[in-house]
Amino acid sequence: MTDWLAQAYEQFLMDGDEVLLKSAIEQYGGTESPSELDCPFAHRIQDLVVCGDWFRVVRVYDPDDRSCRVYIYPFDTSFGGQPGVPYELSGDSLHQWVMDELEEPTDGDTDWSKYGIMSD
Repeated sequence: MTDWLAQAYEQFLMDGDEVLLKSAIEQYGGTESPSELDCPFAHRIQDLVVCGDWFRVVRVYDPDDRSCRVYIYPFDTSFGGQPGVPYELSGDSLHQWVMDELEEPTDGDTDWSKYGIMSD
């Protein structure tokens, strides 16, 4: 199954094309992630403005088959500029972070370098 919304988001991260992303959100997005899912399975990637409107980007991770699904939906405002889980966290590193969070949830900032993500 192709996740067109994730592809449009990844393209946006590379080239900043808001029009393409907005079109993908209108066609494939606009709904929140399932409400019964909590962090770390459903985690905020970022809040962003696309064509003048606020949206929240959430990724849902399934530890059984290690698949991910991206949700992008309208949101009233930013989460205070706080960074979310880095989108580049993937594969075994994402799985390890989810398992770590289940065992001992982080209270505060996460040291993403522990999972191979270097800060800017």
